[in-house]
Amino acid sequence: SRFHMLGDRFDVAARFAEEALELADELDLDEARANVLNNLGTMKVAVGDRSGSAELERSIALAEAHNSAEAVRGYNNLAYCLYRLGDLRHYAAVTERMQAASERFGGDWVSWAADRRVHVLYQSGEWDEAAALLEKMLAGVAAGSGHYLEAAWRETRARIRLARGDSDGAEEDAEVALDRARVAGDTQLVLPMIALRARIVAEERP
Repeated sequence: SRFHMLGDRFDVAARFAEEALELADELDLDEARANVLNNLGTMKVAVGDRSGSAELERSIALAEAHNSAEAVRGYNNLAYCLYRLGDLRHYAAVTERMQAASERFGGDWVSWAADRRVHVLYQSGEWDEAAALLEKMLAGVAAGSGHYLEAAWRETRARIRLARGDSDGAEEDAEVALDRARVAGDTQLVLPMIALRARIVAEERP
């Protein structure tokens, strides 16, 4: 169900999720139940059903009870959903919980939690701190083998640069971000980068 959800095939994803939830309940598999509730909650919010947030909280509670890294994915998706719903106060609170969980479990979730933290800083107007964190994250990408979130990080830095009058820096970030998004082949990355690039081009016109 998760991969159909990420491909915006919500009807198919929901059908698989309901079947998986029945099996998880029948076999009393809490971690599997947490995974499915995570998917269901995210899908509901994506189509405008705010009750999905409650299912995400249930998913997180189950994962935390079993000390499962699924909790971090739950926090990530809940934060994303709260952002879509415009609830920035709870978005910031969930991001803090996600950061704590990511530090416990480690791995790539640390980068995802940092990404959420950048959005909190950006939305609250703490652009100096956001820019500093972005520089650190992008330096890590340059020293390694790249990261799925590089496009998103460059998008945010481009927006900060554009707002501060650095149109050249913004354009450079936007171009690289669009290239990275296309390499990733993920629509939810590509479309925002195209929109950003179009905005920068429009603002450059006399």
